[in-house]
Amino acid sequence: MRVWSRFLCASLAGGLLLASITEAERLPIKMFTTADGLARDHVNDIFCDSKGYVWLCTTEGLSRYDGYGFRNYGIADGLPHPLVTDMVEAGEGRYSVATAGGLCMFDATRGGKFTVCGPTSEAAGGRFVGAITPNRSGWLWCATGAGLLRMRLERNKPRFEKVDFGMAWPTKEGPRVLDVVEDRLGRLWIAAEGELYSYDTNARAGTRVPGFGSPSNGVGVLLADRDGSTWVGTTNGVYKLAVDAAGEVAVEQSWGAATGLPVAHVGSLFQSSDGSVWVGTFGGLTSFRPNRDAGGFDLRSYTTANGLSDVGIGSITEDRDDNLWVGTEVGGVMKISQSGFMSYDGADGLGGIRIDAIFEDLQGELCAYTTLRDSINISRWMGNAFRVTRPNLPCGITYTGWGTHQLALQDHTGEWWIPTGQGLCRYPGSQPQRDRSRGARPQGGMNRAGHDRHC
Repeated sequence: MRVWSRFLCASLAGGLLLASITEAERLPIKMFTTADGLARDHVNDIFCDSKGYVWLCTTEGLSRYDGYGFRNYGIADGLPHPLVTDMVEAGEGRYSVATAGGLCMFDATRGGKFTVCGPTSEAAGGRFVGAITPNRSGWLWCATGAGLLRMRLERNKPRFEKVDFGMAWPTKEGPRVLDVVEDRLGRLWIAAEGELYSYDTNARAGTRVPGFGSPSNGVGVLLADRDGSTWVGTTNGVYKLAVDAAGEVAVEQSWGAATGLPVAHVGSLFQSSDGSVWVGTFGGLTSFRPNRDAGGFDLRSYTTANGLSDVGIGSITEDRDDNLWVGTEVGGVMKISQSGFMSYDGADGLGGIRIDAIFEDLQGELCAYTTLRDSINISRWMGNAFRVTRPNLPCGITYTGWGTHQLALQDHTGEWWIPTGQGLCRYPGSQPQRDRSRGARPQGGMNRAGHDRHC
């Protein structure tokens, strides 16, 4: 137990009162909307290229952010449709861009114009490309409104091939594919019509993964993480899958509204450089940070109470400075800085907003000394929020004093010393008491306490 166990014991004996922990710290967020030049506040996807530019796929075109402002691209620049859904880098200055009107190639080095590649299907939804994923062989997997395609450029001309991933469909157009990802072993994962399919690219054979596809558990987004696991975002939560040596797929872990997510409907998945998986829902943003000691993940959710501009999270990515970019349905895009300030107040469990001192106890725990309505509060940081300890002042002390900086002291034995406007209090154990043996005056005002190395 840490030194604060003394205070916890004291609370049981009536010496201290403990406040509850809440979590609502404000994130270091920079928001961008149409007022800042963004093409539209509904952001479908975000992509950061090798040059550091951040590209935002919106419902009204494509926006590029260079650190200073936005450059927007639309129908006048060659886009076949204003609804842009996805984007990947195809080479130096060249990009593949998915839209509701087809797949485009964009060459920023040659005037910044778009060239439509296809598909040329006349079927309903046949030209709608909702997601694209490159593979190691140079093909580009395309999730369309009428099936799964793969495309590659041959002599600078696009070649599309339809992929039969094992889903029976009554018409030749094919099912609506929402997302497609390729894991580190080359296995393809496909979200189609709410169901989940696994596709062996070598054998060119696909199988349906059972357990998904009901109206209450439809699959919408996918993530293949760097550890080899596949994450599945559904209308009923997020699932982490594992594949055994025989190729059998099993659910390793799952989370929903009752187990850590703000709401169950998942809209986006992303793994950041530190190994954390970020889950965007239609009720906020949740981080899954790996817990190497205990195993599993530590979950933390963020909503508008933490500064988010909108809780409908549709896209997440990371720039080369490890800042997180979060796209929303109606609130534009947010840049969550890795090096910015985070602010805390009473909503985070802090005992008061007047911070008189910040220090570490003997165990290295961060403590904040605050006063609120003539009560003394020592707020200890618990890793995600503050826990408040209120020393039980002896009868007769009603004035906490006016000093700043060093208003509480823990000596080398672990005892706490707190000066007040009416004397010095010592907390040697479970029961605090007024200390008159070291020269503290019963009615004397004190505003600073300290000790030397010989104490």
